[in-house]
Amino acid sequence: MSLNAGVGNNLTATNNFVRSTGDDGMAINSVNYNTDGNGVKTYYTPMSHITMTHNTIIAPWGGKGIGIYGGGNQDVEFNYIADTARYIGLGAGRFGVNGNDCSPPR
Repeated sequence: MSLNAGVGNNLTATNNFVRSTGDDGMAINSVNYNTDGNGVKTYYTPMSHITMTHNTIIAPWGGKGIGIYGGGNQDVEFNYIADTARYIGLGAGRFGVNGNDCSPPR
């Protein structure tokens, strides 16, 4: 489950069960911009106030349990992450060359 592309604020993902994903079990992916086929960039406002609580993520084999990639004021707590095969359970930072940085709380 991914909340991404800078398309929303004040989103909530709670009480989900995610198992054996080929990428991150759950992710907040705040994209700074996308480029179309003509090289034109579309910019997005950084995502904020995303809540991920009381979720269960089991055996993500190709990514993190939960990835927080950019934006600010994210609330990620009371989640159960187990049996990550390749990466850590919880990661935070910028995703790729077109992602937003993580910003401090305001």
